[in-house]
Amino acid sequence: MTYQQSGKLNIVAAVYGLERVTTHVQALINKDGIETLNLKVTNDAIGIDGWRGQVKSLTVVYNYDGGPLHVACAKESESLLINPDSLNDHRSDAGGNNTNDQRATILAATYGPQNVTEKILAMVDSNNNLSFQVDNSVLADTWHGIAKTLVLILGYGNVVTAVKIFLERQHCDVSLDESVPAF
Repeated sequence: MTYQQSGKLNIVAAVYGLERVTTHVQALINKDGIETLNLKVTNDAIGIDGWRGQVKSLTVVYNYDGGPLHVACAKESESLLINPDSLNDHRSDAGGNNTNDQRATILAATYGPQNVTEKILAMVDSNNNLSFQVDNSVLADTWHGIAKTLVLILGYGNVVTAVKIFLERQHCDVSLDESVPAF
């Protein structure tokens, strides 16, 4: 089943280092025909140094034509390519792909340059809370010798309600229900 119809690329959230850069990344979309994103991840390309003095990673949560969410990650100085052919490479079984829009969830999660959405979703308790020490023993050392960030994209459906960023060795304590605005 394909969700790509007109080829409209929607950047739902983007984080570079410690900074939310969604607008910066949206501006880099190639809108010539089917929309794509192809960039070498650098401070100059993104327009900001998201964690001065540190090697960073870029997390991009996106969909095509309002379809399921996908996660793409790249290390600083690497290339990131998003196009309809890359959808299987950037697969996300995130909570944003279900139809229960009443309960907040983790739409996407990355630790350094690695998609850890499924692992983080499995850690959410029955009260819709997430609490743990962010470190390599829990999330695996996805980038040896480099300080990493845990990026959590929270929301429901395809709607982002919050972006949380935690440094390696920080404690993550998140109530997902508090990330949903009152209606």
